[in-house]
Amino acid sequence: MFALAALSGGSWHGFHTGLPPLVSLLLWRATTGVIGLAGALLLIGALYATVDNPWRARLVRIVIGKFLLYLLVVNLYDSYAVVIADYAPNLLAVLLLSLIRLGRDRFAVWSVAGILVAFVAAGVQVGEVSLHEHFNHNDLYHIIQAVSFWLLYRAGLLFSAQGERSVAA
Repeated sequence: MFALAALSGGSWHGFHTGLPPLVSLLLWRATTGVIGLAGALLLIGALYATVDNPWRARLVRIVIGKFLLYLLVVNLYDSYAVVIADYAPNLLAVLLLSLIRLGRDRFAVWSVAGILVAFVAAGVQVGEVSLHEHFNHNDLYHIIQAVSFWLLYRAGLLFSAQGERSVAA
């Protein structure tokens, strides 16, 4: 989902001025929707990695409800601040869940690293840290965020390699 968000977001950033207004709007709405879905799925994955039922099932339902509410709000108020307001708590929750598992599961180290790198990327974006006039804060943000995604991918691979087990053990 993050790859799809990057593809649609990059397409919007690169081509929105040359697209018909309706197509540009639909591409932007698809981008914000996929970003929200990616964040929700990341959190759901972390819940599966760290929480047993019945709490996991309850928390997953809350995450799904939060995502549906996000879709409504982001389409009513077309602001990237809504995207961040949805995404940041997901990252914080994944960080907390990963920190709890840090001493017990190898995936947790990669997950914590991925989340921390994502926060560095966000700091670059918000602080508008640029390396060059042709390599601005947005460019740098995306490079750092790619590293974050790779770290989170490694966490997911390690969790998958563990197979089915009780996470409370």
